[in-house]
Amino acid sequence: MSEVRVGEDLLLDRPVAVKLLRRDLAEQPAMRRRFADEARAAARLSHPNVVAIHDTGEHGGVPYIVMEYLPGRSLADELADGPLEQGRACELAMQVLAALDAAHREGVVHRDVKPSNVLLTPDGIAKVADFGIAKVAESDDATTTGTLFGTPGYLAPERVAGEPATPRSDIYAVGVVLYEALTGTKPFVGDTPLAVMNAIHLGEPQRLSVLRPDLDPSIVAAVECAMNKDVEARFRSAAAMIQALPGGAGVSVGTELEPTMRIEATEAALGFGADVAATQKVDLTIGADPTRRLPSEREPRSRANGRLVAVLAAVVVGFVVGLLALLSTVGGDDSNPGDAPATTAPVSEPALSDSLDDAIRELEEAIQP
Repeated sequence: MSEVRVGEDLLLDRPVAVKLLRRDLAEQPAMRRRFADEARAAARLSHPNVVAIHDTGEHGGVPYIVMEYLPGRSLADELADGPLEQGRACELAMQVLAALDAAHREGVVHRDVKPSNVLLTPDGIAKVADFGIAKVAESDDATTTGTLFGTPGYLAPERVAGEPATPRSDIYAVGVVLYEALTGTKPFVGDTPLAVMNAIHLGEPQRLSVLRPDLDPSIVAAVECAMNKDVEARFRSAAAMIQALPGGAGVSVGTELEPTMRIEATEAALGFGADVAATQKVDLTIGADPTRRLPSEREPRSRANGRLVAVLAAVVVGFVVGLLALLSTVGGDDSNPGDAPATTAPVSEPALSDSLDDAIRELEEAIQP
């Protein structure tokens, strides 16, 4: 969409980066509006992990944006040298997530999170750049016109399916970036963009723990949670994903930090393509006990337990009633010991026996697998 040049701020005597919309695109009103939207979206954000916007304007009919100049490399440049050590990868991921958390709190969804849009300062600090296709959450989504914005390898499955971008789409992209940073390869590849998107929609990536068996299990769980095809199963916020990564529990993010999330799951529980047994499923709700089974899994057992308790209660009540009846018929009356004993009818045992037999049969049926 644009070209970026190194410039000089003559007023403040500092280097800057100047992004200019391509001249052929500058002749298209829709592209000029989108370029202006980028400036407004990025200008709303003030965060140490977001590339700062200094100014915007137009020169010779070409719109431009003046922004913070970063002489370092991008994450894409760094990954060209090979996978990152897990500590460094998590550190950069948390910085990117902090930037996205700030954006999401302002109602801005980036929509194109990828390594080339993560710039690195000379000190190695990550700054998220290029909000050129950012979407303000309350505005009309450009995808409603049938245009899909973003880089295929980092698109979330719901976006491939034509659904609008959300903060959780950005979180999915961070999961892909972290997967790539740890393995040196993208989770989904193909010869064409269409093939890549088809793989995202229908395929499953190779398990992270297979490619990097040395990884902390919590990193594996966090990446797979972020990349879950089910939007609702992903982290609820960028801040939540920060807290799930090693060292992230004590990080202060935003003004409404959610409770610490702990993920203590095995690869079988969260692994891609795994057959997940009911007892292995994990509740990833923020602040939840990760070993607690989901409500939907507890219901059948609860119904069985309720039936068992009811049958046992029936057995006990039947036994007590029968016992009281037996005592009342054979105990006699001690008020007149001299009187001749009253003639009593034989105890009717079949009634008690039958009720107990019936209750026991119900009990046996209830506890059969």
